Amino acid sequence: MRGASVGDAPLKPNLNSDDEFVSPNCLSPQEQSDFHAALREQNRSMVVWTAAVFNIFYLAWSGFDYLLAPHEWLFFLKLRISAVIINAMAAVLVMHPGLRYRTWEALWVIAVSFGGFIGPMLPLSGNHLSSYLMGFSIVIFGTGVLPLWPPLWVVTSLAAMLASIAFSFLILPNTINTEDFIGGIFVISTAVGLSIAATVFRFQLLKNDFAANISLSRLTQQLQTANDRLEILAITDSLTALHNRRFINEALEREVERAKRYHRPLACLMADIDHFKKINDTFGHQIGDQILILVAQALSGSVRAMDIIGRYGGEEFLFLAPETDPAAAVMLAELLRLRVAEASRRSSDFLPPVTISVGVAAMDSSALVTANELVRQADAALYLAKARGRNQVAVYEG
Repeated sequence: MRGASVGDAPLKPNLNSDDEFVSPNCLSPQEQSDFHAALREQNRSMVVWTAAVFNIFYLAWSGFDYLLAPHEWLFFLKLRISAVIINAMAAVLVMHPGLRYRTWEALWVIAVSFGGFIGPMLPLSGNHLSSYLMGFSIVIFGTGVLPLWPPLWVVTSLAAMLASIAFSFLILPNTINTEDFIGGIFVISTAVGLSIAATVFRFQLLKNDFAANISLSRLTQQLQTANDRLEILAITDSLTALHNRRFINEALEREVERAKRYHRPLACLMADIDHFKKINDTFGHQIGDQILILVAQALSGSVRAMDIIGRYGGEEFLFLAPETDPAAAVMLAELLRLRVAEASRRSSDFLPPVTISVGVAAMDSSALVTANELVRQADAALYLAKARGRNQVAVYEG
């Protein structure tokens, strides 16, 4: 199994880059959509709770209507029941799967219906205007504080409420004196201002938090990518992109223990490029590096999924073949030798001819050799192949 290739991109994330930190005011269209979708989802339950709580208290105020304005009690009750029906319908509809992304619209209907139906009560409240202004202020504060929605929706809902009040004072008879009227305007204006300010502040905090989470997610992803690449670098030979000696030694220990535990065969092949020192001295180290890469590619292209290959030394390569008996290991070594020779002949880089010698050591199900002993045997077999004239396979004979 060939080691993963490693690119030249820097490992360290650039923490000072503007791309890493997302400004809440510079979200992409997709991020804006995700932000609003998340808010809508959070507010779905808020729609139901807001409607339920307001409906309960809204109807409960009819008792005060009877005490404070008995002559208008029936009219006020009709207004309250109308608002409750509209709010209940809005809450039910927004929970429908097909309308789940209509959260803002439902909240707007709820807020405007509460405020809008209170509007006609104000000019008819007589000397009890302050009591009804208190109830209306609660609705205004609730509009700005309870839901998590964009400021524009809050502003339009509050504007609709104020329009309802203005219209009611224009068309309905009233006995409100000038001082109370001016005081009422001040109270309502203050409530509207505080409600809008609270909405803008909370909305910006939510947006800042969303942007910070995006930045954190990006940095976490980059850190994970950097860690993954560091792990690859730690076990990869930088020249050939094969596994390095550290990985091979760990894999060797693991495979030897597995072969012993389950009584399975395991072969270890040690390959060495013939006359590599002479090639370096004659053609230079750059040509030598190209030959190492050529041999590594030829060897890695001949492995099975379970096999492990790596660069063990300067021009030495170690090959672990699990589930491979001695006869199959010799056939595999011959295949590797022929593949390297064929790759050398087909090379278009005007490289000198290249061959390899391969030493084979195998342990059967009853063998008790250690990992170091298995490598020593493969190295001894390689030495034997070199002594016999190179470009051949030799088997450790004990």
